[in-house]
Amino acid sequence: MSEPNDEPSDVPSGVPAKSVEVERLVDMVEALFDEVIDQQAAKVLVIANEVHPGLTSDDVMQPHDFADLYADPIFQFEDGILAGLRAAQVAVRSRVYRDLGFRNLPPPGGGFAGPASGGKGG
Repeated sequence: MSEPNDEPSDVPSGVPAKSVEVERLVDMVEALFDEVIDQQAAKVLVIANEVHPGLTSDDVMQPHDFADLYADPIFQFEDGILAGLRAAQVAVRSRVYRDLGFRNLPPPGGGFAGPASGGKGG
């Protein structure tokens, strides 16, 4: 009777399965943040264009340049949610990458940087 293999079949030999699981989890969290941030940014742009037609995503990042937009409570609320999502993404990245010893943050669009040699980074 053979021993059960704890490592997924696509894990290269010599790479701990837990490392691969962490990599997958980090990628999933990154993808989730990217998805909800993109959805919220699109929603903010739609609301901004209802208040002040013709605005671009760059314009929306500078709402104080448009008095009507800046004064709109619905825009402010939704833009605040977007800012909170972005802050949460940065906080999670900071904690996960620091505590797991990753060398650097993922490139735009995700990706796994891998653990730094020697354990936790610092």
